[in-house]
Amino acid sequence: MRRIWSRFSTTEKIGVLAILATLVVGAVTATATIIAPIVEGIIKGSNPEVDGDPSPQPSLLHTPAPTIEPFFSGTVLITENGTDLDSYPPMYVGLNNDLFASAGAIDASYYAKIAIWDGEQDATRAECAKALNDVDEAKSRTILDPEPGTGFCVLTGDQRNPRYAFGIVEVITQQGFRTKIVIW
Repeated sequence: MRRIWSRFSTTEKIGVLAILATLVVGAVTATATIIAPIVEGIIKGSNPEVDGDPSPQPSLLHTPAPTIEPFFSGTVLITENGTDLDSYPPMYVGLNNDLFASAGAIDASYYAKIAIWDGEQDATRAECAKALNDVDEAKSRTILDPEPGTGFCVLTGDQRNPRYAFGIVEVITQQGFRTKIVIW
């Protein structure tokens, strides 16, 4: 085999390897197409072709999502220098800050989003995700004149691993907004 392989030029060897790779990908795709319905039947707990029961069965595909534990829960001070909600604990870190206090407003950084929460109770992570998804892009940068008790949701500006947060302004100080916050 070694003698035969050595007779080929580098270009020919690359061509042969490309053909072999194409064959392997085709075989894997065909196998996945054949096996997928069988695996789905196993996961659902029934196979109508075998047991003749077409009624829906409990499925692992429809189990509720696990509860996501908070990354941080506590009080932070949102200042004009900024606060990074992705750091633990949340603090000023320089260029990566998510929220800023400015002239009686809370501003989100370029990549972060913020939305007012009008709900009766504290927002959950899922409720914040929905509120931030539904907020108009033009209104997702600033909360004007927040008062103590104002609730808001945040999507942090970390491009690789953004987090959701829910905050309630507790006290307005000379330095900024002291806020009770939960970050997921």
